[in-house]
Amino acid sequence: MSLSTSKMLALAVLAIVAATRPTLAQSVGNVGAVNQDAHGAPPGGASRTLDLGQVVVRNERVQTDARGSTQIAFTDGSAMTIGHDSSVVIDNYVYNPETGAGAQGASLLRGAMRFVGGRVSHGEGMSIKTPTATIGVRGGLATVVLEPMGRGKGSRLRVISHFGLVTIENAAGRLAISRPDFEVAVDGAGLSPRAVGIVSPAALSRIALLMTSQGRQRGGAATQPTDAMLTRAGLDLPRAGVAAPSFDIHAVGDRLTGADATPVPGTVKRPITTGPAP
Repeated sequence: MSLSTSKMLALAVLAIVAATRPTLAQSVGNVGAVNQDAHGAPPGGASRTLDLGQVVVRNERVQTDARGSTQIAFTDGSAMTIGHDSSVVIDNYVYNPETGAGAQGASLLRGAMRFVGGRVSHGEGMSIKTPTATIGVRGGLATVVLEPMGRGKGSRLRVISHFGLVTIENAAGRLAISRPDFEVAVDGAGLSPRAVGIVSPAALSRIALLMTSQGRQRGGAATQPTDAMLTRAGLDLPRAGVAAPSFDIHAVGDRLTGADATPVPGTVKRPITTGPAP
């Protein structure tokens, strides 16, 4: 075999390896808590079991089974809790730690998730796509749930704003919420968002179970966290041992109100916007 032929074969092999190698993806953060089974599939890579502290990358698809759940801690201080039997794709994440500017987006394909805003959400905000509407979260905390309505009937979307400013929008309409624990629903594809009202404590507890550790699960930690441990760390977060903590120090400082809301076409700007003006 001649030298030139050997070089050509070597180049061909390198080309094949480059074409089949998973694309190096941008890191967005780490797994802050995980209960199995929870898996992640990076772009161009095989599915892997998520472990505590593992790097999560842009365009990664995270899936959990009926007992699995996980929390992703992003580099801007935001956090995303993915509930049982759920599927989420990290669509976009850009963050400049010097300025706090960036962009953030995800798609909820199945199940439930809770998002706690960090520095990025106080600028462009967080965008969450679902099959029936797109949710925007600015400087706050929101829970998003897709409830199956039966075979061939799609899913009902439930969005609960716990703090900050949350918008729900599709081709049929748009609502903005700033009232704590207020719910908006979309009852199917092509239907406009509708205001439901304040969610009762009992209903909030049932929704929390969709993302809470079960039985002896500890979110991947060797020792179950306690309220006393968080108090020593300077964090006042009750019921720490029940669910993985989710909090947003930045949002508390902002004290966002409905006055920050973008007016919905045909409505009047007012302190709390939960639907079309009369």
